[in-house]
Amino acid sequence: PELTFVLDTSLPTNALGYEITQLSTKAGLAGANTAQNYRILVSLIGSSSFVFLHDVASSDVNSPENRALTQTDTTGVVATGVDAIKYTFNYFGPENDPWFGDQFIQEIDIQGTPMPDPATMTLLGLGGLLALRRRRR
Repeated sequence: PELTFVLDTSLPTNALGYEITQLSTKAGLAGANTAQNYRILVSLIGSSSFVFLHDVASSDVNSPENRALTQTDTTGVVATGVDAIKYTFNYFGPENDPWFGDQFIQEIDIQGTPMPDPATMTLLGLGGLLALRRRRR
């Protein structure tokens, strides 16, 4: 199964997409079904396809440590210019046991900031300067 989050890039204040700083998932119930196995892909502004970002594979179905997983980067930015994020969930149980390895994802958190286009930032900056100048008079 797949889950795609399409981010709003229709406003000038986020026309260049989003800078994603952290992706988190919380899985399972109290002490059970905590395994997580999925792939994260992103679509960048101007592209009609998705590119690989990160694989998550923790198959211990009863591990409290696997319940909350977070993807970050040492630079502080996971991806830039993003307009959509896709999660592709993988089934990892044995063929003869359809219940083993099921994933129970409770929560997906995406953290980031919009990337305004340069013209918008220039206009906002000029407007701020004009407001400061007017206050001084």
